[in-house]
Amino acid sequence: MIPLFIICSIVTCCCTQELSPTAAQARRNAHMSSMRRPALILSCLLAFGLSLAVSDVHAKWTYRDFKAGIDEHLMKTARTRSLKSLSLDFPYQGKNFGELILRNHAERGLSIMITIDRGQIMCARNGCIHKLKFDSEPSISVLFFPAANYDSTVLFASDPEELASGILKARRLKIELELYRHPPQILEFDLAGLDLKKIDRVPPPLPVEPKADKELPAPEEARSSVDNGITLPIPVNDNPHPDYPPQARRLGEEGRVVLRLLIKSDGKVGSIEMKTSSGFALLDEAAIESVRKWQFTPASDGKQPIDYWVNVPINFKIN
Repeated sequence: MIPLFIICSIVTCCCTQELSPTAAQARRNAHMSSMRRPALILSCLLAFGLSLAVSDVHAKWTYRDFKAGIDEHLMKTARTRSLKSLSLDFPYQGKNFGELILRNHAERGLSIMITIDRGQIMCARNGCIHKLKFDSEPSISVLFFPAANYDSTVLFASDPEELASGILKARRLKIELELYRHPPQILEFDLAGLDLKKIDRVPPPLPVEPKADKELPAPEEARSSVDNGITLPIPVNDNPHPDYPPQARRLGEEGRVVLRLLIKSDGKVGSIEMKTSSGFALLDEAAIESVRKWQFTPASDGKQPIDYWVNVPINFKIN
């Protein structure tokens, strides 16, 4: 914004000053200056307005510390507004921005929220899948959960640590939201400038990525499966198979779902991403709901358990 004011000042000075004018020239210059001045003022006002518009496009992170709850636990937040407003019909028309919030609670740890000013984000109790896109990378499907009070303007990321890692590495984030009685809406955020230290967070270490994008072998084969010196995770034998959704069965829906899971070092499932959809939302949601409860013997680097990504296929076929 400041450079525009400087430019306006320079232009004004150059256009209103002359060197050693004669009396006649002075009268002509005074007449011309009186004609130029409104135009110069208008140009400066336009430049000022443009600078404000540009500053709105480049949203910034804001930070806040406060105490919450009867025990007054410290909570720190970092938040940024979406670059553009949503385009919704009645009764949610008008300016309607989204917000990306990283919240660090003294006891509960990190959580990441997506909010909108008004509207109803579609999300079932057992979670919902929304597409995210970092910079020019391919889009990914990420699991979110609704707020505990079922506020339809708020979503919580299922794995905030993993999402925070992506946010730190990227400059732009796009999120596609499914809203009630509206076509899909896209929120875009400028991620530049995020400082996790201001909310007392240290960037988490990245989990080990498999060298090959391979599917997890069956339990009886996994014990001998090694990838680049790392023993792969082993699913326990009593992990429940997904229930076939009754409505999907009635409709004759069949398909194969491939989920990309982050198996944590404690054997629990961390982040869940949709790698390949079955083409049917009911089957996809049933697969996600089931694997979220699975347990694994974690991957190992030969010295200790480690976090590790695997692809898990799930088949739905009506017998």
